[in-house]
Amino acid sequence: MGLWSSLLRRLFPGYPRAPEIASAGAGQVELVGVVELGDVDDELRCPLTDARACVVYYSASAPGVTSRSYGGVLGNALDVGARTREARDFVLRDDSGAALIRVQRGGDVNEMHRRMIEHYGLDLRAETDLLLPGERVAVRGEVLEQIGGGSPHRRGPHLLVLAAADIIRLADGDG
Repeated sequence: MGLWSSLLRRLFPGYPRAPEIASAGAGQVELVGVVELGDVDDELRCPLTDARACVVYYSASAPGVTSRSYGGVLGNALDVGARTREARDFVLRDDSGAALIRVQRGGDVNEMHRRMIEHYGLDLRAETDLLLPGERVAVRGEVLEQIGGGSPHRRGPHLLVLAAADIIRLADGDG
C-alpha cells in the first residue's frame, strides 16, 4: 500500500487548505486571500489596457490565408494564433497576515503583442485575462520559507514564501 499511496501522491499532489496564512505549515498547502501587487519596480502592465496586473494571460489570433481568401468558409480552424502568460510575484493577504507568492514569470506579453500587431495589423484579434489586485484567490503550492515568529511589531512584510503551482479565482462566497 505504501508504494501505491506514494505514487498517487506524486501523480495527484494534495494541497491541504490552511485555515489562515499565519497557521500554514511546511510542505504543500492551499492559501486563500486577497491579491496585492508585489514589487512596484518590477510591475507588469496589460498590453491592451495598460492596467497593472499580477498575471496576464494573452491570446491573439488573425485570420489565416484560407479564411481571408474564401470568406471564412472553413471557420476559425486555420486562423493563426498565439498564446502566452506573463506573471510577477505578488502578495496574498488575509486577516492573519501576508504571504509572498512566487510565480513562474512566463513569456513577454508586451513583446508578443508588438510582434503580432507588426505582422497582422488590423486583422489581429487580441484579448487578455488579468489577475488584478483586490481579487480573492486560492493559491496552491509549496512553502519555500516560513518567516513568522517574533514580535508582531517587528515582523517582516510577509509570514511565508510560497512557490505557486496553481492560482484559482474564487467567486464571492467561495472559500
